[in-house]
Amino acid sequence: MNLNEFQSKKLLQTLGFKIPDGVVCESAVAAEVQVEGVLSPPWVVKAQIPAGGRAKGRLLVAAQPQVDEPSGGIRFADSVPELTTLISAMLGAVLVTAQTGVRGARVSAVYVESRVDVLREHYLALTVDPDTGGLVFVVSRHGGTEFEDIARQSPETLHRFPVALEPPHANYAAIADALDLDQERRAMLLPALAAMVNTFIERDVLLLEINPLAEAADGSLVALDAAVVYDDNALFRQGHPEQMVAYDHLPDREYEAMVQGLNYVKLEGSIATLSAGAGLAMATMDAIHTSGGAPANFLDVPPSTSVEHIRNALDLLLRDSDARCLLVNVFGGGIMRCDAVADAVLLAAAGRTLPIPLVVRLAGTNAELGRQRLRASMPGIVVTADLADAVAFAVELASNAGASRTMESASWWERVRRLLPDSVGSG
Repeated sequence: MNLNEFQSKKLLQTLGFKIPDGVVCESAVAAEVQVEGVLSPPWVVKAQIPAGGRAKGRLLVAAQPQVDEPSGGIRFADSVPELTTLISAMLGAVLVTAQTGVRGARVSAVYVESRVDVLREHYLALTVDPDTGGLVFVVSRHGGTEFEDIARQSPETLHRFPVALEPPHANYAAIADALDLDQERRAMLLPALAAMVNTFIERDVLLLEINPLAEAADGSLVALDAAVVYDDNALFRQGHPEQMVAYDHLPDREYEAMVQGLNYVKLEGSIATLSAGAGLAMATMDAIHTSGGAPANFLDVPPSTSVEHIRNALDLLLRDSDARCLLVNVFGGGIMRCDAVADAVLLAAAGRTLPIPLVVRLAGTNAELGRQRLRASMPGIVVTADLADAVAFAVELASNAGASRTMESASWWERVRRLLPDSVGSG
């Protein structure tokens, strides 16, 4: 779960980082009272969404969807009228950034801070190294809104410092050297780095990021923006209050998936996917891309014998208005059986006409039994044991289904039947 900036900064403040004075505003009417007497102008006005890239994003005004504010979700105000105007425009609007995708994220709060006089901006993050599985600090002298472009064009500007875990420590002095900090700012940073490591481990964090970490004109070191990502799988033992608040602002489909224990991420394609296991889900998405399609989501159903649990996942995907086809790809193993998946498909389709074509690939435990049940009860769907065939059908059906959002089963099944090789009917 990604926290909003103001939530992330509260955590960093407990670790010893200085943050600008700020106020969270959820109403433009109340903003004047909240800000005046607390913060001195000029102000930085920041739309709060759980994603980065806000400064370069596009703000779609809620009252006028056709209005596109290219100046993004981080703005500046010098007067109260200017401040309230910006807050009014941001609240309820959709902010589209490189990290949100084209659908963007709804702005439910605005964070107003006093502007800081900045000399230099750096990048500092603690995260999990995907290659080693250990913790690693990633730092750069070049932070701010251009960080990603600079890192991509000049990767040598990034420095990595692995963290030893027994006891937890890293070469903190070398990190300060990499940022070229003076002695006063080094003294501010070093204890905060150690606190980052301890908190990262104790609270099951996946990312602690400060961008930019600024050298202020008053001699201080200030976290101007921050991102914190908690591990959702540790929610049962952590239950961070700020994490629970962030869940309240999830889109309806993502919130429903979270409640049901499904690992779901909405994407921008047209082929809805359901797989058992994260690795198979990613392989399915890769296969779709390779075949010229685009997945509408990532959905990993944790291993389960519950037909109801799998049916709920299917219902979730069938309600996605962007999906043109649903591909179910399951390799039965352990406690996940293919006949249970087949039963879930039958329940999801019971008493209704499916709104989109359905392709089911089953392999592994009880796969033949599952395929037989589906063929006997649902002759209008594609059932196969071969992943390549399943993906090819899904891509073809998704590309043809865009012309009609209310097609009947018979209409798309006729197209499928013409595509089917003999091997699919018997696989």
